[in-house]
Amino acid sequence: MNRLFFSALLAAALSACAPGPAGVDGSPGVVGVQGSVGDQGATGVQGLAGADGIDLPKRDGRIVSIGTAQVVAGASATFTVRGEYTEWVEAPVIITEYDGVTVSTAVTSPVTMVVTISADADVRGGEALLLRDGETFGAPVPVVPAARFALDEGQSNPVRPGQSFSGTIIFAPGFGLRGSSQIVPQENVNAVIWRGFRVESTDFGTVAAIHCEGAIAANAASGVIHLNIVTNSGAQTIPVWRAIEVADQPAETLTQEQSIETSLESGFGLFLLSAGQGGLVTGGSIIRAEILDADFPALIEVAVLGDRNADPPLPAFRVVNTDVQMGNVTTNAIEWIAPRTGVYFMTVSHADNERSADFTYTASFTQVPLQVADGQEHEVPLTRPGHSGWFAREITPGQTLFTTLISSGNEAADPAMRIYFSYRTEDGRDVHGAQIRFGQDIFVFNNTNRYLGYFGAGITWPGSLPNALIYYRLSDEAMRGGPGYQLTFNGGVR
Repeated sequence: MNRLFFSALLAAALSACAPGPAGVDGSPGVVGVQGSVGDQGATGVQGLAGADGIDLPKRDGRIVSIGTAQVVAGASATFTVRGEYTEWVEAPVIITEYDGVTVSTAVTSPVTMVVTISADADVRGGEALLLRDGETFGAPVPVVPAARFALDEGQSNPVRPGQSFSGTIIFAPGFGLRGSSQIVPQENVNAVIWRGFRVESTDFGTVAAIHCEGAIAANAASGVIHLNIVTNSGAQTIPVWRAIEVADQPAETLTQEQSIETSLESGFGLFLLSAGQGGLVTGGSIIRAEILDADFPALIEVAVLGDRNADPPLPAFRVVNTDVQMGNVTTNAIEWIAPRTGVYFMTVSHADNERSADFTYTASFTQVPLQVADGQEHEVPLTRPGHSGWFAREITPGQTLFTTLISSGNEAADPAMRIYFSYRTEDGRDVHGAQIRFGQDIFVFNNTNRYLGYFGAGITWPGSLPNALIYYRLSDEAMRGGPGYQLTFNGGVR
């Protein structure tokens, strides 16, 4: 090969080695032939037979929870009982022996039932014990009465006969009163002497509570007093069970002109004032009940009991040792015209409700003799603070009663006079101790109001008033008394 041909061939070869454009993909190759299936494996060995199952015993039903509830008088309450495997279809019988409370049951599913407790409107407060097959079932159910009575702070049961008290009747939720009502003891209507009430109302106008002030009748028997609240329309009667407990401490008998030395060791003294045959105080007579040698602030009260069963009913009367008419002057003596013939009691206590054997005193009782207002001068000694002189004279319409009254002792007393009268009504009823009034006010004749000096001209008894017995009560304006306190009185009728 010549050199020229070899060089041309080498150049062509080098030119062919340079990269050219990519060619078109070739088509897929033919699928290969599937391989043959291998030989089947050998059969496995059969396992052992399993053991027979055990039948479990049926589970006994049981109660897993018992709810609680309280029931209010006149209403119902419910609670739920839950069981396990109980399969209840008919509810078990549950009872209570609590008076005024009933129990009913209802199945709500095989494992639940509802117990309903219902209370009568007059049910007493307490706890109702539930029974199932003679066994206690669940917790006792509190029974809330329609109303309860709570003594005010510092007071406690038992309360002694003749003793004052105060407290509040509290109504249960859902209970209340509309309209006027009266509160009376259930058994002995005369066992409590009421003195005042204060009503507390809800936003809806019903009565939520009643604050009461009163006293236990001096002859009340020991034991428990239950009350009834009765609306005047008769639509409601709400009981107040176990309102007050009365102590077994009867009164000591204090006959007139007698004295009893005692103390406030028990915090309270109660005396039956016995005068004349049978011990009764005569209506129209002048009672003086006092304590002597007392070195403590005393609260003294004289009262005659009422009788609601009488026809017409007889009201209770009371008077205390603070004289409102004389500017709330307090002494250790009470003088009073007996409003009717009856049994009178005196009570003595500490003005601040304290008690101690060191608070000693002597209780005394007498009937003050009435002197005749005969138009002559009479010296009137004021022996002790709270004492008065008493004169009397009959008068008929058209007659004029007259009087003069001056201080005549060593001590400068400020004379004061009050005039009362007793008369018989057209239906034969005796009224004792009515007081002369000017308009609605009871008038005290004294130098302070400058009327005593003008009284000498007299007062003509008007024809609108019946024949009467006039009482003149003469005292110091501040109810002072003792050695040197004396008045001179001249009075009568013309």
